[in-house]
Amino acid sequence: MPDCARCSLFQLESENEGCLHLNRPGGLELTNTALASCKLPASASVLDAACGAGATLQSLRDQGYGAIGIDLSMEMLRKCALLTTTQAHCNQVPLPSLSQDAVLMECALSLSNEMVSALTEFYRLLRPGGWLVVTDIYIRELHDPQAMDCLTGSSCLSGAKTEVEIRSKIEGAGFSIRNWQDQTLVFKQWLARMVFKLGSLDAFYRQLSACETGSQALANTLGNKIKLGYYWLSAQKTG
Repeated sequence: MPDCARCSLFQLESENEGCLHLNRPGGLELTNTALASCKLPASASVLDAACGAGATLQSLRDQGYGAIGIDLSMEMLRKCALLTTTQAHCNQVPLPSLSQDAVLMECALSLSNEMVSALTEFYRLLRPGGWLVVTDIYIRELHDPQAMDCLTGSSCLSGAKTEVEIRSKIEGAGFSIRNWQDQTLVFKQWLARMVFKLGSLDAFYRQLSACETGSQALANTLGNKIKLGYYWLSAQKTG
């Protein structure tokens, strides 16, 4: 999973903002909407997986949840030093089985190189009837499957999947999806803000790709062959 602290988009933002995986489309309002769908008890135990700089984690604590965050990046964890966090991979969380009422993962499931392993670990951590809440990018339209190869040059987009693929992996891990809400509009609003900050859409693509040639290919792919979207879902542990 990439370290967002080293993402060029993160470096462009102010100290109170971050890149796509930190300053997420829809912000805390979208997070709270997704959590509300779960109707968690007031003192629920919630794991914030890939918690980044801790904005959501702080919000969870402010609402009374017993929240803990994990992230691979020590640089990110140092930004939330006053919160309960630990450095860990989402595939191996140092918490007891059946200890969480909910697991929250914002804009990071698509970054996991081993998504199935992460989902299996979340299932282990959740109590019966516990909730998995995800917000993330997805491939809303795929006009040329071969164009997927172009995304591999972007650490932020390389793991993006279609809705069908996402549903299949989550349900295959033992969850029942209760809500799926497309939030592409807020993604477009976030994108517009980033383009304004950078000066052009081409400049935005250059931040997502390792080289200029790659950014041109990415721009062509996202403009014509692949259209990205954004979603939130809540899924319940079954069985």
